[in-house]
Amino acid sequence: MNNLTCEEQKTLLKLENYFKCSDMSIHDKVFNALIIAEHELTDHCFANEHERLKVQQFKLILNSLLDKIYV
Repeated sequence: MNNLTCEEQKTLLKLENYFKCSDMSIHDKVFNALIIAEHELTDHCFANEHERLKVQQFKLILNSLLDKIYV
């Protein structure tokens, strides 16, 4: 996974710190974060438009990571 952008690398680091379980693969961490982000968007779990856009951007990064993990 050498072809990661800076944002993708930062996101992976955040996921490693968030999901402390050592039994989870990186794929599982990204996938679960994607589920959480989708839930936040679907259920409008954000205070304002700026937060919604941040969650949406986070979701785009997670999708990009999933594509790169599979390759």
